[in-house]
Amino acid sequence: MKFRVCLLLILSLSAILCAERYAILVGNSRGGHGYSTLKYVKNDILSVKNVFNEFCNFKEANILTLVNKSPEDLLTNLDMVKNKIDGNSKVAMFVFYYSGHADAEHLLMGNQVYPLSLLKKRLREMNSQINIAIFDACQSGSFTRLKGGVLQAPFLFKEESKIEGQIVLYSSSANEYSQESDLYKNSIFTFHFVNALRGCGDMSGDRKITLSEAYHYSYNHTVSSTMHSVSGVQHPGYQFKIQGEGKVIISDVNIRNSGIVLSKHLEGTILVLNRERNIVTELEKEPTSELTIALNPGTYEVINNRKGTIFKSMARVNTRVLTRIKIEQFKRIRSMPVYSKGGTKRPFLVGLTLSGGAATADYSRLQSQSNSYFSNYSLHNLYPSFSFPRFKGLFGLGIAFSIKNQFHVTVHHEYTRINKQYDYASFTVDPITQQSNKKALTIEDTLSLFAIRSGVGYSPFKGWFNRGTVSAGVEFAYINRNMSSTFSDQQFAITSKSQGVDFGYLIVPYVALDYHYPLHRKVDAGAQLLYRIQGGAKDLLESKLSKYDKNSEHFNFRYNAGGLTLNFFIRFMINRL
Repeated sequence: MKFRVCLLLILSLSAILCAERYAILVGNSRGGHGYSTLKYVKNDILSVKNVFNEFCNFKEANILTLVNKSPEDLLTNLDMVKNKIDGNSKVAMFVFYYSGHADAEHLLMGNQVYPLSLLKKRLREMNSQINIAIFDACQSGSFTRLKGGVLQAPFLFKEESKIEGQIVLYSSSANEYSQESDLYKNSIFTFHFVNALRGCGDMSGDRKITLSEAYHYSYNHTVSSTMHSVSGVQHPGYQFKIQGEGKVIISDVNIRNSGIVLSKHLEGTILVLNRERNIVTELEKEPTSELTIALNPGTYEVINNRKGTIFKSMARVNTRVLTRIKIEQFKRIRSMPVYSKGGTKRPFLVGLTLSGGAATADYSRLQSQSNSYFSNYSLHNLYPSFSFPRFKGLFGLGIAFSIKNQFHVTVHHEYTRINKQYDYASFTVDPITQQSNKKALTIEDTLSLFAIRSGVGYSPFKGWFNRGTVSAGVEFAYINRNMSSTFSDQQFAITSKSQGVDFGYLIVPYVALDYHYPLHRKVDAGAQLLYRIQGGAKDLLESKLSKYDKNSEHFNFRYNAGGLTLNFFIRFMINRL
């Protein structure tokens, strides 16, 4: 779609830059019955407020924010700003921004509504030389949330021939959904509009962003980001009706001089990620001129996709310093690990997990029972004593399902085996022949544990721990113990062998904490700390072992599958964009 827009201004450019600017930023995540709660409205408001304050010449005191407030609160704040503007002859600009739910006639503010006709009337009454209204109105979906409930013709398409000096920007065209993104942690249109004001929209190279440049950038990147969305492509739009000539300069990144300067020779897709590895900026760059992006002080990772080849560079941004990034500072990497364009990640991911680790085990009860089991050998001066390792190695294979990259379902199989041999001997002297005779006992003990673990998890964390998951579930542990013994008596020249098998299962609940880190676009590595909750040793639910003496009664060993496990895993993502 070919874009052409001409914005006219009553005052000269110099007058606008020195005059007062006011803004009311309104966000409402709730739209009442039938509307799901939006996830990133607060982020939208904060992003717009910060960029207005830092780069758009708005004093912080002149920016009013309302999040999840009532129509009465909005009316009060509109009156407050109007009174301030009426008392100041140098007010050049007023901006009204809204992120939330809306229909064709109202802003939906929780269980109440604010009529758009009344809002338009109030905007006309603002005694500023130019009014700008920006609307990003939508409802939630999964990874790409929809805004607005039912599809209707956007209210902003209606002509207002009486409006003078007013510009309206809106996030989607007729019969389209607006969308928000888990990847950007903002509404998609707002994310790109804010980035445009921070320098990405600077097409002229003068580090000043006009409203025309900001809209042009936001339009192109919103369309590109939603191109493959399950909700359809989103086309922003605009409407203006003003008098005079000039450019509406809304942002000047020279104000702070804190950020990065991308080399003229860089081209392709550029992603800038902060320390939490959230996307701060996404843009397409042509190799025609330098591009300045205003950033807060900190460390950033810059990813550059040049015709399918991925490069990475690190940038340290200091206060009031522009950090230049040259093309030779980039190093080639294998792929872009965990980021998909536009927040259109598949809501359902499947991963194959290989794990290895160690588990603590309490075999004290089993050990004493085993000693008691062979106590009859004390008649031959043989005293069998069993020992089991405190830690046991585990190897596992499982499958993990991820929903919205936040809810997780896992099915995991683990296996461990303990094999021990015990040799005991005693000697007796025949009082008649004075000959020494040997008695020997050899015991082979093999304990095998097969576990199938199934659970559900949730990822509530942010920042450095945003890849952490807490989970809970149940482990089904099948235990098989095979014991064989060989007894020989040299004096009587006899050898006897016995064998017994104990098998059955335990069901044990568990809780776990996981952390994973992306190594590759389709490979994650991580660790899991898991605790199986079992108060004490229990009989197997089905036991088939009897004493070696067939005349004795049935004998049950008691097992404890509880304890702490530390696993390290690699997960291969079968289904990931």
